[in-house]
Amino acid sequence: MKFLSEEWFDNTIERAKDRFKPGKLNLTFCEVCTGCPGENETVWMFYDVQGGVLADAKLGYGEAPSADFRGIAAYADHVRICKGELDPKRAVMDKVVSIENNQGKVNPLKLVKLIDMYMTITDAKRISGTEF
Repeated sequence: MKFLSEEWFDNTIERAKDRFKPGKLNLTFCEVCTGCPGENETVWMFYDVQGGVLADAKLGYGEAPSADFRGIAAYADHVRICKGELDPKRAVMDKVVSIENNQGKVNPLKLVKLIDMYMTITDAKRISGTEF
């Protein structure tokens, strides 16, 4: 299956759902992948986490929807992260993945929880046989 395709995203979400644990986390996160090959230069993945559980997820193209946080990175960097060549936490700390928020000042605890959620989703994206 092809990276960033509907089939790949559906597989990712199925794998991710079981990895979330009920809790207090409530946030929306949108990953934005820029410079993608093909007809859709910008691809986004939107995640809605409510009560610690993945409540909704969408894949789209073009203008990304509003979210509590956005993680923006180039296609090549998303590929490196999904292949395990670049650690997602390191990518955020080194600003390879640029984190934006719509809440003004970032609460450090919420940022830690966001990174944990990002790690969970990234792990689910590592599907054997994915074509990049």
